[in-house]
Amino acid sequence: MLAASYAKTCQSHHVLLLQPPTLALPPTFDTQFKLQDGKAVTQELYDTLTAMIKQMNQAIANLSPLKDTITATAA
Repeated sequence: MLAASYAKTCQSHHVLLLQPPTLALPPTFDTQFKLQDGKAVTQELYDTLTAMIKQMNQAIANLSPLKDTITATAA
């Protein structure tokens, strides 16, 4: 029975879901950076990744915090 074996677990504290933290920018470019498959990271790829993270951080900064409506239940 699939429903019985499915574990409904939250992987993050709910407060992080109300206002997500900004993402860390990568360290300064280094020619020694490699992808998981061993290919070298180019300056172009590094710049693209950095631009994407900056854009996501701008979006996070513009989010309105959600209200914390989760209440503790007595056990």
